[in-house]
Amino acid sequence: MRYFTDLEILTINKFILASKPRYSRVNYIQHNDRLQFLIEYANKKGSYFGLQRLSTIYHVAAAYLYFIIKDHIFYDACKRTAVTVMTTFLTNNQYKVKKKLSRIKLTELALKVEKNVYTLDQLARFLQEHAYKG
Repeated sequence: MRYFTDLEILTINKFILASKPRYSRVNYIQHNDRLQFLIEYANKKGSYFGLQRLSTIYHVAAAYLYFIIKDHIFYDACKRTAVTVMTTFLTNNQYKVKKKLSRIKLTELALKVEKNVYTLDQLARFLQEHAYKG
């Protein structure tokens, strides 16, 4: 499995914000410690600080989405960054998101994560239903 580095995730956030001229911020990251935690957690094979093991690619993709949003790692565009990181992670590992999971539905998914509608396990199950090896 190919995981993201912190620099790759930061670059995705900067790219998303590049289209917004009002963002000339040198430091886009709000919580570097939380980003470092996410990187370590996603790469671990066992439990990490008492959290469940990320046993499948769907759990890892869900963790990227969940923690970027819930930990509000960046000053702005956390949900857009989280969705992009999640879908790119799946793509980088030869998985495809089903066409019926449109950009609008991905946005709705991110909003539901923000509002505590999904747990990490529920997100992983959702992704398993909406992505496939291909």
